[in-house]
Amino acid sequence: METLPVESRGIFSGILQQGYAVGSLMAAMLYFAIVPSLGWRALYWISTIPAFITIVLTYFLKETDVWKQDRQMQKDSTKHYYQIAIDMLKRHWLRCIYATVLMAAMNFLSHGSQDLYPTFLKKQHGFTPKQATIGTVVGNIGAIIGGMFFGYTSEYLGRRRTIAICALCGICFIPLWILPSKFGQLLAGAFFMQLCVQGAWGVIPVYLSEISPEGFRATFPGLAYQLGNLISASASQMEATLGEKNPLPELRDGEEVPNYGRIQGILIGVIFCCVLVLVVVGREERGKHFGQFEKPKDDDDKMGQVFMLT
Repeated sequence: METLPVESRGIFSGILQQGYAVGSLMAAMLYFAIVPSLGWRALYWISTIPAFITIVLTYFLKETDVWKQDRQMQKDSTKHYYQIAIDMLKRHWLRCIYATVLMAAMNFLSHGSQDLYPTFLKKQHGFTPKQATIGTVVGNIGAIIGGMFFGYTSEYLGRRRTIAICALCGICFIPLWILPSKFGQLLAGAFFMQLCVQGAWGVIPVYLSEISPEGFRATFPGLAYQLGNLISASASQMEATLGEKNPLPELRDGEEVPNYGRIQGILIGVIFCCVLVLVVVGREERGKHFGQFEKPKDDDDKMGQVFMLT
């Protein structure tokens, strides 16, 4: 984000974020091809390959000019880095809370719509593991398309408006995602649901980069994302537990069938609404030029500006 032309950030944000979906797609295909013969541990051994590739890439990549500028300013400062970070938190505490809550909602959206879905297909609908894998693949294809398309679209509509459109469309696709009994219709639902979920996610890398305080463009998004991930870590467990406690009325082979679909639909519908509210009250800094330090502004003195539509 620090080296890209300003007008290219949106599309590359979508490409970057959908590396996640591409990896998930590859893992699903490897699961189908390898696990039946070699066991699940083989997936973990194979996952070391991209880890080594990452090490090699980071060895050859250069630091950005913006990072070098920020680093030099830190060295020239009379304060230690942790003191600068404390000052940043004092000035931008509201922005930090906002980013963490937004990332919690977005991670609930991602994990809540993905993690339990193969189990939903197998246990609630009785589809085979092969069909569940196909459902995961189709969903990830929708995610890849959505991330790149809406990332690019955010350059024209704005970051927050694009995320809001994805949330509204996602709410509309919830019935198609969970209600049909035919496999083909459920696949269509998985495709469009992930198109919307990861479409919103495709904007997140550039959005977090642009609202980050100058000099903290790595710490701010990383910490907000991981704290949000921590808050949302129980999403699939919540869905599984509630689905099992609220089974379908009819029995299958004399046993209760968990109603995962209803719980997923309710949770994702609520989270979409939360995301919609958060992006409406958030701040928009599309096109912000990195490396230009502003005079300190206290977020607690400017709360009205943070919650103003821009």
